Amino acid sequence: KKDFGRKNIVVSGNFKKDIFKNVKGIVSIDENPRELIIKVENEKVSKEIFKVISKYDVTKFLIEEPTLNEIFIDKVGGTYEK
Repeated sequence: KKDFGRKNIVVSGNFKKDIFKNVKGIVSIDENPRELIIKVENEKVSKEIFKVISKYDVTKFLIEEPTLNEIFIDKVGGTYEK
């Protein structure tokens, strides 16, 4: 997991996902009613995301390792489903 490189950043607060449109290194953004799950190429991108959201009312900022399922799907191909 550590060598995979990609990370998931979970954020919530008073902002919309379009504030991240100019951030390079974002693989995807999944949105649910409570939070955004941002998949990034590496942990360095998290610093840029933090800079962007620091201008807003942030209630959650969490950096997570990808799940083993996400890594497996990425390595062998296919679709990721929760």
